[in-house]
Amino acid sequence: MLLTGPPGWRKTTVVRRVVQALGDLRLAGFYTQEVRERGQRVGFEIIGLGGQRSLLAHVDWRSHLRVGRYGVEPDRLVPVIEAELGQPPDKVDVHVIDEIGKLELYCPAFVERVPLLLSGPTPVVATVALRGQV
Repeated sequence: MLLTGPPGWRKTTVVRRVVQALGDLRLAGFYTQEVRERGQRVGFEIIGLGGQRSLLAHVDWRSHLRVGRYGVEPDRLVPVIEAELGQPPDKVDVHVIDEIGKLELYCPAFVERVPLLLSGPTPVVATVALRGQV
């Protein structure tokens, strides 16, 4: 199942509710959460369903990889990708990916893994950016 829409349409909220509704199943994946300071969005964090967290993008980072005003450090996503999306298919009932967007696509491990999951035997619930992620 792929859910799409422009930024701010609460796709992540839908994914988190789906995760709650599927709580009896073996889920693997992650969701993306805004990082806010003093009421302003300053970055994005990836939160694995197993509890692992990683900051992916921040306005203060000087990375040469950029999406809008955010510097992106894609290597920070790798541990979450390995832990959540690298599990054997017989250990997972549903994969959850929030989101397939510009920030995540800078990560080669993500780009390699997602097509394998989409063509594999395990169902996938994912969000896809309609236009620009940030």
